[in-house]
Amino acid sequence: MAPHNIDVFIQPIRDTPQAQVALVALCILIVLDMLFGFCAAAKDGRVQSSVMRQGLWHKASEIGVVMVADVADGMLLGGIDLGYGAPVVTAAIVGLCANELVSVCENLVKLNPELSTSRVLDRLLESKAVSDAMRGADDGAE
Repeated sequence: MAPHNIDVFIQPIRDTPQAQVALVALCILIVLDMLFGFCAAAKDGRVQSSVMRQGLWHKASEIGVVMVADVADGMLLGGIDLGYGAPVVTAAIVGLCANELVSVCENLVKLNPELSTSRVLDRLLESKAVSDAMRGADDGAE
């Protein structure tokens, strides 16, 4: 058994089935996003290593978010009051999964524009556009 000071950082994912499922889903979605993104670029003849490299850095930063959220959960389990008690890592992973779902759908629509007539995909892509617009407005306010 790992010492308590290490175990508190392993426990948020090890002991939470929802976090485990979300983490596996995130990994699958990341792979699907990279695969369909590459396919969409290849279809249009726009495969560029610099764009792929940038995408890999984005995926690495998502894994970084999961790691930081896990540390926050570990601190909470270790008795440090952060003023927040919900499972941080699960919430972070689910949020990243939502972003990846939208990104995968965007790439699928690039591969097959007829999919954009789907109401489900329209709503997902529309919510992404609203989210991006809100983020852009927030960035401009600073």
